[in-house]
This record gives sequence, C-alpha cells and structure tokens, in this order.
Amino acid sequence: MTAPNDPHADALAFEARNAARRALARHALRSLSTFPADGSVRTLGWGVVEWVEEWLQQPDGDNAGDPYEMTAEQVNFVLWFYAIDTRGKFVYRRAVLRRAKGWGKARSSVPYV
Repeated sequence: MTAPNDPHADALAFEARNAARRALARHALRSLSTFPADGSVRTLGWGVVEWVEEWLQQPDGDNAGDPYEMTAEQVNFVLWFYAIDTRGKFVYRRAVLRRAKGWGKARSSVPYV
C-alpha cells in the first residue's frame, strides 16, 4: 500500500493514463475517407446539412448574415457522423474534428458528394 501523496505512485498513475491515451490515439482515425455516393452507407447527415444551410447564418466577416455554407470537409464529417446501420442505429457515438482557428472561412472549390 502506498502512502498518501506518494510521488512514486503519482508518477506511475500518470504514466498509466498516458499509456492508455497513446493506445487510444493509435486506433483513432486521422482523417476520413470521402463519403460514398453510391448509397452503400446510409446516413441522416443530409438532413443535418440541409438544416444548417437553411437556418444558420454566417456570424461575421465579409459574408455576415448570409446563409451559412458548409465546406466539403464539414459536410463529409457530418455525413459520416450521422451514418446509420441497417437497424437504424448510429454507427458512431463520438467524434472530434479539430482544426486551426479560422479553418473553414475560405470556401473550398471541391464539391461535396
């Protein structure tokens, strides 16, 4: 048994948490493949994209007040995140999309699916 505030035990616990995080990171997707247009993956994401682009406005910048337009990468992410299986259950329960500040301001010329 270790004493309270034992620096050796704290260091071991810290290392164990880091090892677990590294193991998770090794299995994390680093980027998404393009959502298939052939219907092989079912998604509710199109409804989300339509809602965003119909109801949300660009909050600031040169296009402030205009309808919000999602980038191709944002649409791809939403389509994958809202993918459903044959029973109608969500395939993914958690997701993270991290980018640098200002990402998504310049519209991509790459069309989405």
